[in-house]
Amino acid sequence: MAFTLTTLKQAIQDYTESNETTFVNNLTTIITQAEDKILKAVQLPDFRKNVAGSVASGNQYLIMPTDFLTPYSLAIDNSGFEYLMFKDVNFIRQAYPLTTTQGAPKYYGIFSRTAFILGPTLILLMTQNCTTSTNPPLLPHLETAQAGSAPMQSPHSCMAVLSRRTPF
Repeated sequence: MAFTLTTLKQAIQDYTESNETTFVNNLTTIITQAEDKILKAVQLPDFRKNVAGSVASGNQYLIMPTDFLTPYSLAIDNSGFEYLMFKDVNFIRQAYPLTTTQGAPKYYGIFSRTAFILGPTLILLMTQNCTTSTNPPLLPHLETAQAGSAPMQSPHSCMAVLSRRTPF
């Protein structure tokens, strides 16, 4: 069954038998959070993406793809791909407290919403290959962009309805 945001909101209201104002006003947030949780828990191949690029010498940070959701792997091409181990930023900072400690990176972590941190800092210009899970457009955003369009055959709209019945 295909849902639009409007029909999904109505289905949730019917299922919960609630028309309370605060609940109804927060349905878009509830749906978005359910879709986010499902996308992080279920790794669908359609959302897997490889990004290749280069990393400059002396640079400790690597910019994430704009549609980044979660990392699968990060590899540096050092005469053949060497896959880096995913670690917490605190581990990398403690292992390599000075950015002057340079070499071929062994570890990476999520530094911010837009950047990875590498440890140790790169000593040479290298190419990288980052495999990530992408963040597809979610139902509320699609509804806004396609107002008045036909119902969407999106798996996300179905997953959002199922998530209210499935405890996580």
